[in-house]
Amino acid sequence: MQSIALSDRAGSGRPTPPTEAERLRRLRQYHILETPPEASFDEIARLAATVINSSIALLCIADESCHWTKASVGIDLPFLRRDVSFCDHTLASGQIFVVLDATTDPRFADNPYVVGPPHLRFYLGCPLTDAEGYQIGTICCLDSSPRTEVLQSQLDAIASLARITVDRLELRRRSVVLAKAQKKAEAAEAVARAAHARLREAIDILPEAIVFMDAEKRLELWNRRYSELFPDVVKPWRPEPPTGGSAADIGPLLDRPTPPAVAVREQRFENGRWFRYDERQTADGGTIGIRVDITELKQRETSIKLLFDRNPVPLWLCDAETLRVIAVNDATLHLYGYSRAEALAMALPDICIGCPDVMRSEIDLQATTDGHAAPRPQRHRRAFGTPIDVLPFIRTIDFEDRPALLFGVVDITERLRAEARIKHLAHHDPLTDLPNRALFQDRLAEAIAQAKGEGSQVALCLVDLDRFKIINDTLGHAAGDAVLRVVARRLARLAGPTDMVARLGGDEFALVVAGSGRDPATVLAEVPRIFDDPIICNGEIIQISGSAGAAIVPEDGTEPVTLMQNADVALYASKAEGRNRLTLFDQNMRAKLVRLNTLTVRFRQALRDGELVPHYQPVVNLSHFTIRGYEALLRWNHPQEGLLTAADFAEVFDIPELAVAIGRYMLDAVTRDMRAWLDAGIDFGCVAVNVTAADLKSEGFAERVLDTLATRGIPPNRLIIEATENSLVEQDNVAVAKVLDTLDAEGVYIALDDFGTGHSSLVHLRQFNIATLKIDRSFVRDMTTDREDAAIVHGVTMLARSLGIATVAEGIETEEQAQMLVESGCSYGQGYLFGRPIAADQVGYFSAHRRLPALSTIQSVA
Repeated sequence: MQSIALSDRAGSGRPTPPTEAERLRRLRQYHILETPPEASFDEIARLAATVINSSIALLCIADESCHWTKASVGIDLPFLRRDVSFCDHTLASGQIFVVLDATTDPRFADNPYVVGPPHLRFYLGCPLTDAEGYQIGTICCLDSSPRTEVLQSQLDAIASLARITVDRLELRRRSVVLAKAQKKAEAAEAVARAAHARLREAIDILPEAIVFMDAEKRLELWNRRYSELFPDVVKPWRPEPPTGGSAADIGPLLDRPTPPAVAVREQRFENGRWFRYDERQTADGGTIGIRVDITELKQRETSIKLLFDRNPVPLWLCDAETLRVIAVNDATLHLYGYSRAEALAMALPDICIGCPDVMRSEIDLQATTDGHAAPRPQRHRRAFGTPIDVLPFIRTIDFEDRPALLFGVVDITERLRAEARIKHLAHHDPLTDLPNRALFQDRLAEAIAQAKGEGSQVALCLVDLDRFKIINDTLGHAAGDAVLRVVARRLARLAGPTDMVARLGGDEFALVVAGSGRDPATVLAEVPRIFDDPIICNGEIIQISGSAGAAIVPEDGTEPVTLMQNADVALYASKAEGRNRLTLFDQNMRAKLVRLNTLTVRFRQALRDGELVPHYQPVVNLSHFTIRGYEALLRWNHPQEGLLTAADFAEVFDIPELAVAIGRYMLDAVTRDMRAWLDAGIDFGCVAVNVTAADLKSEGFAERVLDTLATRGIPPNRLIIEATENSLVEQDNVAVAKVLDTLDAEGVYIALDDFGTGHSSLVHLRQFNIATLKIDRSFVRDMTTDREDAAIVHGVTMLARSLGIATVAEGIETEEQAQMLVESGCSYGQGYLFGRPIAADQVGYFSAHRRLPALSTIQSVA
C-alpha cells in the first residue's frame, strides 16, 4: 500500500464524527466559502509547501460537492471535485493522510489529477478539525515526484499548521458573531438617533420668516418664508424675485451674541392670521427681524405637548442653570419608576449614580458642540435604587422665555449585558461556564510565568471521563450534559482562589493548581475521588469514572506546550492501565510511547510489505471429533524476529485506523485462501475471522464483507465473524445490531468471542443475532481443578443450548478438559490438543484427515 494515515496521538479515543449535514451547517457558520484570498491563509499555504518541500500546497474548505481552494501555492485551482479529490480520504481518515506514490496505489492510480496535469505522485493532507470535532477542510501538500518517506517533524509541522488554520477560522467565526452583535447594537443606536433627530426637527423647524436689516432699516437678507408672507415689502428692494435663504444660510448670523429684544409684539392681519414680531439688534447696529405666523403655532401647541408627553423616548425637561426638573413625559415615569410628583421635585444630578459632575460635564460637552458630540453612556438610578445604563441626548431649547435642556435617554442596559455576555462566551464554555481552551491556555502560560519568577510549583491535571459516549448513547445527550456540569462543579470545588478549572472540549477537563500555597500533590490526589459518588439524573443513577494525568512545573517541564504534552502522556498511561485512576508523569511513560510509536511505524511498513499472514487453527466438533472449520489468526513474519503472534504486537489494535487496516488486510487474505481451497477441492468447513470495535464502527463494514465474498465467489455461510463483548459495548448498539443483522441476513455466522469476560453478556444474547458463543480460555484452563470455572462452563453451555446457540471452548490442551467439555454439552472446541495454528498451504493436508482418533487416544497435534 502506498498510503498511510497517521494519528496525532497514538491510541487516543475519538468522539463519534458529526454527520455530513451537521458538518455543513457548522461550515456555514465560518462564512469562509468562496471568499477572496487572505494573506494570513496564503502564508500558511506557503509555510506548508516549505515544510514538506512540495511544489504545490493547498488550503481547502470541504463543501457539499467540492473542496474550495482558500489558499494555494504552485497551482491555480479554484476547486476540486470531492469524488476525485485526495482530500476526501483525509477527511474520511480523520487524521494526517499520506500517499507516497499515487501511481502505485490502486485508489489513485487512475485519478485524473494523477494521469493528467498536474501528474500528482505524492500527497500529504491533514484535516482541519475544530474544537467540537467538525471537519472544515484540509491543508495538503502535493508534488509530481513520489516520496519514500515523510519525517515525523514534517508531520508535526503540518499538524501545527492545521491547528493554526483552525484557530484563525475560529477567530473569523467569532468575529462574525461579534460583528453581528455589534451591527444589532448599532442599529438600536441608530433608531435612538433617528428618534432624537425627529424630536429636534419637531422643536427647531418652525414656520418663521426672518429678515436682516441694516442700521437704516434697509433690507439686506430674507428667507423664502418672509418672501412668501411679505411679497410687497420685498419687491421695492429687489426687482427680481429673491431666491430666498435657508436656516443653514442664516445660522451663523443667528449664533452671534445679541442684545435683548428691542421689540416684541403681535399683530393680527386682515386675513385673520396672527403674527408675532420679534426684533433684535445686532452688534453692528442692524436688526434681525423674526416674523412668526403664530396662528399655526397656537394650533400646534397642543400637538407639541402631546408629542412630548406621549413620545416613546423618555424625556426630561429641566432648567438650564439649576438643572431642576420642569417636566417629564410618561415614558420617563415608566422607565424610572418615579411618580410625576417625585420626578418634578428632583434635579437631573439626582438620578445619576456616581459623581454628579458627570451630568454637568455631559451637558457642557453637548452645549459646546451644539449636540453633535457622540453621547457617553451614563448609569442612572431608578426608583428603589435599581441601576440602569442609558445613552443621553441633550438639546438646549427655549421654554417659556428661559433657557432649558431637553434631556432624552435610550435604555441600553440590555445591550451592554448582551455585549458582556458575548465577551464572556468567547472565553467560556456555554455548558459548564468554565474557561474554554483559549482562556485556559492564556491562564496556564501566566501561571507558569509566575511560578518561574517565584520559584514555585504549578500542577496541570487533565481529566477524561471514561466511556462517556455510553451515557450519551443510552441515556441521551441531556443526561450527558448533566454529567458534564456535575463533574465541572466537583472539580471547581477542588480549586483554590488562584487555581483554575477549564473544559477543553467534549469530556476533557483541565485543573491548574498554581499560587494557592497548597501542595499540588495533595490537591491532585483528590481528583479521582470526585467520581466516588454517583450522579442522579431524572431518576437514573449514573456511576461514572474518570482517567487523569498530571504534570508539574518545573519537574516535568517549564513551558505550556511541554507541560500539556507530558500531562497528556500521563493521561494516556491512566487509560492504558485500565482507566479510573490518576497517573503522575514520569520519563518512562514517554519512553513507552516512543516504543509504541516505533512499533506502529514498523507495523505500518509490515502492512505495506505484506509481512502479515493468516494462520489457521482447527475447530473440532466434540461430538464425533471431526474438523468443523478453522479460526484465522494473525501472524507477523518478521524479517529479524521470526514469526510473531498477535500478543507480540497487541498494542497496535488500540489504534483505530490500524485496527481497521488490519481487518481489511485479514479479510482480503483469508478470503483469498478460501477461494484457493475451494478451487483445489478442499473441504475446509467454515473460517472465523476476528473483528475489532474499530471494524464495526467503520463505514460500510457489512457491505465490504459481503462484496468481498461475492467478488471471490465464496458462500456467506463459509464465513464466521467473531466480535468480543467489549467491542460491542463500546459502540452504538443500534448501529452494531444493524451491521450484524445485515451480515446474518446474508448467511454470515456471528460469534461472540471471550464470552463472560465483558459487559452485559445476557443483554448481547438478546440484542444481537449470535450463532456461536466462544467460552474464554480463562474458564477452560482451570475447569478441571476449579469447581467455579467448571460450573461457569457448564452454565454457559446449558444457557446456549436453551437458546439454540452453539458453543466453542477455546484453549483445550488436555484430554481431561476435552472430556469435561463433552460431558457439559459443549458443541465445538479448539486448542493445542487438536492442533496448533498452521499456514494456509497446510490446510489441505489437515482437512483431508478430518476425522480425529477417539477421545481416549487423542494426541496433541504439534
